[in-house]
Amino acid sequence: MKKKEIIIVLVISLCAVGLYMFLKPNVEQESAKIIVTYNDKAIDVIDPNVDGIYEYKGNYGIFHVEVKDGRWHAVDVECPTQECVHVGWVGVDDYLPIICLPNGFAVVLEEINS
Repeated sequence: MKKKEIIIVLVISLCAVGLYMFLKPNVEQESAKIIVTYNDKAIDVIDPNVDGIYEYKGNYGIFHVEVKDGRWHAVDVECPTQECVHVGWVGVDDYLPIICLPNGFAVVLEEINS
């Protein structure tokens, strides 16, 4: 790459990071809820402040969500790809969904307004 192309790529990257930080939702820990969807329908609402392991039966097998210390992750999932397990721990500040396509589950963060 030429010097000008490198500079353009760096400027675009910095703008993208700045825009993400500006638009990133600021979710309070107390008002946050974890929404578990199965085949695009909400089936459970989990409080991230309550530790526990939640079990769901999916299209392919069993899907577990573990919540601990305000963070959550997929664990002990019966599916061939295990991509949802590789996402790792997610918290309120991460705003990252956990998706298990073979089982049909999505675990997303949502702010509940009182």
